[in-house]
Amino acid sequence: MSFNPSDEKPLSAYTDEELLSFLGIESTLEDVFRNYSMTDEEKREFLLEKAQEKNQKYIWQGFRTLLIVKVGEKKNDLQIYY
Repeated sequence: MSFNPSDEKPLSAYTDEELLSFLGIESTLEDVFRNYSMTDEEKREFLLEKAQEKNQKYIWQGFRTLLIVKVGEKKNDLQIYY
């Protein structure tokens, strides 16, 4: 499954299976939560929380990349970014 931020729906609109895929989990929902006594709502909240954390990392990495592109110095004909 491809997750392109420019044409994606909000994380809350994804199914549980899509959230698992986004998180890189190949197991089924039942397998993931087999040893936990959680309601379906608690499972969904947990998946959304983890997906939002991962999404935040992507956002910060993109923001950091934008900053790096704007600020840098040239050494030996190579652009070095901070």
